[in-house]
Amino acid sequence: MQVEFFHYLCKRPKTDNMTFDIDKTEYIAIVTGMDCLPSVHVNEVIDHTYIELAQNTAINHFANRFPALFQENQEKYKLFLGNDNIQRQLSKWQLDPIKFWYLHLFIIDYATDSFSNVTIFEELSAKQYIDGLIKTLENTDMEDFCLDIRINKKKLSTQNPWVVAALLSALKQEYPFDWANRDTVVSKEIREDTARMKFATKLYSHFLDQYLPKSQRGRKSFIGKFLYLADFTKDERYWYGCKPTLARFCKKYEIAQYPKVIVDGTEYIAIPFDVGKDLADRTKKSTIAPQVRHSFYFSAFDE
Repeated sequence: MQVEFFHYLCKRPKTDNMTFDIDKTEYIAIVTGMDCLPSVHVNEVIDHTYIELAQNTAINHFANRFPALFQENQEKYKLFLGNDNIQRQLSKWQLDPIKFWYLHLFIIDYATDSFSNVTIFEELSAKQYIDGLIKTLENTDMEDFCLDIRINKKKLSTQNPWVVAALLSALKQEYPFDWANRDTVVSKEIREDTARMKFATKLYSHFLDQYLPKSQRGRKSFIGKFLYLADFTKDERYWYGCKPTLARFCKKYEIAQYPKVIVDGTEYIAIPFDVGKDLADRTKKSTIAPQVRHSFYFSAFDE
């Protein structure tokens, strides 16, 4: 049986530096002409003057950001150039690699910018939430009491009833501020990777729609590699398009059936991984919308 080998080795890039070239922004212009403008009704047509304005505004801002963006992503640029799978796919789709790297840097910056100051509206006001918490604590059976508090990824647990007494005392104090009675509006930087993944996937997809049929196989797997390069996901399966697994952890049929992959000089079995399905499952759970109007890339001609 012939076994296929995939090599993900980093070739030395042709250059360790890159100066901004306006001629390489063609792919950015395509996306900005669609996604850096206010949304319109289905049958409404945007004046081409506004589209050109949006493209020029976004590209001018990108030109200013380019030196820092390229420097910050220089190591990822080497990975991009050295990934045979990416370069073969770009060649097959007749896409320019450098223009696509420009697009990638733009999407990183736009997606990050659009989640840097997001307004979140919660269902309960601060007072409603506090009142509900007080009621729950007062009705707690101390014999079966257990309090779990999670702050981001850190979890605290206690069965000490004095903690309840202290919390109730603090929660029942009179708040002199009017904010306690208002609807809760939170403005914060969103670090949720799935929100950025969802928005970035939309931007990549809008670009690819101009060149490829939506049914084109390999689109989501291709996008997944750039989500990894953008650090929107740390899941290496997105980069390799499979789950590299040492042979000693594989079943016999997996060793016989699946190809091998070389990662950092070590041979692994390339266990299949559906990037598209995983990406869809992750992003559908994210309900946080990008605040594109807060971005310097966005042109709000309707205001």
